[in-house]
Amino acid sequence: MHRRILSFLASSALVAGVFVAVADAPATAASASVAMNSGTETRFVRGENVWLRGKGSARKTVKVYRYNSKNRPVQIGTTRTSSSGRYSFMMRPTGTAKYRVKVGGTRTRTIRLTAVGSHSIGQRQASLRFILGSATSGTQASGSVRWRTYRKGMLVQNGSRTWVIRGRAATEYRRYGGPAGRLGTPVGDARCGLAEGACLQKFRKGAIYTNSKAKDKTVAVSTGSANRSAIAAVALSQVGYKEPGYRKSKYNRWMGRTDAGAAWCAYFTAWVSYAAGEGDAIVRKNSIAKTVAAERKRGRTTSRPAVGRVAYIAPGGGNPHHAGIVVDYDSRYVWVAEGNVDTRGGIGKPRGVHKIKRPRSHVKFYANPKF
Repeated sequence: MHRRILSFLASSALVAGVFVAVADAPATAASASVAMNSGTETRFVRGENVWLRGKGSARKTVKVYRYNSKNRPVQIGTTRTSSSGRYSFMMRPTGTAKYRVKVGGTRTRTIRLTAVGSHSIGQRQASLRFILGSATSGTQASGSVRWRTYRKGMLVQNGSRTWVIRGRAATEYRRYGGPAGRLGTPVGDARCGLAEGACLQKFRKGAIYTNSKAKDKTVAVSTGSANRSAIAAVALSQVGYKEPGYRKSKYNRWMGRTDAGAAWCAYFTAWVSYAAGEGDAIVRKNSIAKTVAAERKRGRTTSRPAVGRVAYIAPGGGNPHHAGIVVDYDSRYVWVAEGNVDTRGGIGKPRGVHKIKRPRSHVKFYANPKF
């Protein structure tokens, strides 16, 4: 139940942080509401996405606040109400906290979201019915894993936690065999709001990356490491990108160097880490020489390839002068998503991002991202 916010006259008072209306306050005024998800509960498991939803005046800016340890509201995001006055703001809370929303000039009540350790399929179904739609199957099980499909997604429960897979990611997940398939069970809800508005969801044996601005809008990678497969998925999504002009790629712009000497193969590998939401898990330097030196100093190098590792390439021997992300390998070859190359992995034009098959002897060393 929400508290009505009154539009006070000049004679209103503010006492101990609470507005007090005087007798001549108007009888009616604007109001705004807030609830979590479907409004059935205010509990969440870490790794879940939740939606603050409500209604206020139409077509107004909505500001979302979280109260810090000093009980002070800190703005964490904005959205807008629709023509009917409704709004929805998705976030991923990390711990128990209070929230408040301001619609235009009207504040909602505070709402306390509480971190808990478990959620069943039934609980998340009740909480997320507004985004899942109607069920299209009964609950299925395999060992300790249970799942159910819906018109707009799927819920998968593994032990005491239940994760949601939605949209194109759910379609790709089913294509890979669902919970019993190559990707295994999810390890959390999708992380959205990444670079270019992308979403990334990790699974026990892989990752699914969706980015409407990428050449490959949905990419799934099956491998042994959720974190490294996420890196590989982002890299693969960029295959087919072409630089619009010499040294004018989006990776150059991101690095802040578009001069003639700004070869961007290592900019691409660093951007992949950033776009996956992993910050500087992959070394970020403004030249390949500095990148190689920093990588060696970091001490995470190896002679063995793995999906999601960075390959430092020197076809003729000597120090590496090129880099890319490993996306596949066998006993003789390694397949690398590389930037600043032509379709054969050379220096022809136009350059872009391509998946290049190379003899393993071309790679001087590999490096593990630092998660």
